[in-house]
Amino acid sequence: MWLGSVEVVVEATRSRRGGHIARAVAVVVGPKGTRLVRPGEGSRRVRGTYSRGSAYAVRVELEPGEALVVARLVRGSRGRVKGEFLVYNHEGRLVLEAVYRKLKVRRRRGDPGYAWAVEEAVKALGLERYVKRFNWTTGSQAV
Repeated sequence: MWLGSVEVVVEATRSRRGGHIARAVAVVVGPKGTRLVRPGEGSRRVRGTYSRGSAYAVRVELEPGEALVVARLVRGSRGRVKGEFLVYNHEGRLVLEAVYRKLKVRRRRGDPGYAWAVEEAVKALGLERYVKRFNWTTGSQAV
């Protein structure tokens, strides 16, 4: 049984004046359920999007049947939230990219067969009340 690994950045940063806020959260979804990826032993501190706060590079080991979803969200100065969801398969390959704008998640590129992983991550993060629709028919197949 081969385990894949992916290094992702988990961050919680804000701009100097606090107008912009960036969050990056990683969730492993699979048949055993969901688990949040937290910085711990073996993670290293990296530079975040904004100057205040913290960001860590974390290596995540994936078992067969699992997928890693990285949600990167930014709230701008006017309170609008935009972002993206990146899905990695158990081999560590990027298989799906989706964008989040105007309360909708839309496929940018990749395999729509991994849409279940994004939907499970949205539930695990408690974002289902901030997403009113998913659209997996747009975008291209190539990643």
